[in-house]
Amino acid sequence: MRCARSQPGTRDRTHALSSVADRVPGIDAFGRYTYLVTEIFWGIVAFSLLRRADALRAAARTIVVLYPIAYVWDRYTLAVGVFSIDLRTGVDVLGIPVEEHVFMIVVPGLVVGIHDTIHGRVRP
Repeated sequence: MRCARSQPGTRDRTHALSSVADRVPGIDAFGRYTYLVTEIFWGIVAFSLLRRADALRAAARTIVVLYPIAYVWDRYTLAVGVFSIDLRTGVDVLGIPVEEHVFMIVVPGLVVGIHDTIHGRVRP
């Protein structure tokens, strides 16, 4: 582990950064709805890309194929304690947080949306 040495002006930069950080909302800005709000935001981004690339059907097929795999994987990793979700609503559906179900739809949709926007035909 390295020790950081003070350099001239470091204190001023640190103070400026902490001042900015004080004005930016924290990761827990939405309390127990933080994870859900994040997923909804990225879901809107994914939907917009999919619609623009005319790839809603392709994403739906991908999600239908990947969802069961993601569900089993998620259920297992939560059960063995690989990760925990602190900023969530507390609502579980089929043994996992509702936010995880949304995540399992948003991520493949976002991937297909980005891919088809870059490589596919994009509607004007």
